[in-house]
Amino acid sequence: MSDIISTLIEQIGPLNNRYREGIRKNLRGAEILNIMWDVGEILFKHNIKNIHPIAWKIYGREKGLRRSYITRDFLSYCFRIRRYFKSRSSIEEQFPTLQRYRLFREAFPLLENPKYEMNQRETKELMELLNSNLPYSETKRKIAKLKKAKIQIYNDRRQRLHEMAPMRDHFIKIYNILYSTIKDGNLEEAKKIRENLGEEVLSQFSSLCLSFIQEGLTFPAIDKNKIKDIGGDWQQLLETCLELSESNIETRNRFRRLVPISKIMEMAEMFNAIKTEDGFHLLKEKLDKFMV
Repeated sequence: MSDIISTLIEQIGPLNNRYREGIRKNLRGAEILNIMWDVGEILFKHNIKNIHPIAWKIYGREKGLRRSYITRDFLSYCFRIRRYFKSRSSIEEQFPTLQRYRLFREAFPLLENPKYEMNQRETKELMELLNSNLPYSETKRKIAKLKKAKIQIYNDRRQRLHEMAPMRDHFIKIYNILYSTIKDGNLEEAKKIRENLGEEVLSQFSSLCLSFIQEGLTFPAIDKNKIKDIGGDWQQLLETCLELSESNIETRNRFRRLVPISKIMEMAEMFNAIKTEDGFHLLKEKLDKFMV
């Protein structure tokens, strides 16, 4: 794995620098998208299916040192852009006069996420807006207004969320236990959790949490027999997470409406951190800096 990460950093690094320079120079939106598509293509060629753990390793820390300045946010958007545009040439075809990449990023959820249910006419109007010669601020305002309207429609359709409340409450309970354990530097408690769950289960459920972040990611194969004797709140949460992975998209969408994506990612990070003492101390250091 370390060889793949090193190769990805070597190949993506120059494109990351071009992207940063392009943003600084206010390059046309299509030019920035081309750079990001190229990064996504590298990820695709290396058969990356789940971008989040790879992005953590590329940007993350190893023995206290940052591996690169290629951010997780940048890699995530590159991956999504490559998935959205089937070919590089389609970027220029669809967005020949896109002023800034930031306008595309603002509109991307409407284009990419089926929950907003954009019909053909609405999509065409949005594309025309993105390619218009209106002032940047006006275009951004119109996109924000459209998103707000679509989100309101979507929110009006939120149903049966109460069914997910027990899982949300359980998730938050375990989240708070892990957070307090790491933030307070309670290494002995972390060791007890590791001994109870085992490093393999911690690793698998870290990956499982990451798989809940968005649809289309691969769920890790987990042997249910390995968690049947854990007991207590931990076993209940792990079993519920497994049930969620086997449920339909609508059920997982309801879960994501109740539990912020950021919290799911942080849960994955904490599961991963307590596998080792080094991981524990590194995450505690990160939390301490964040709280300063």
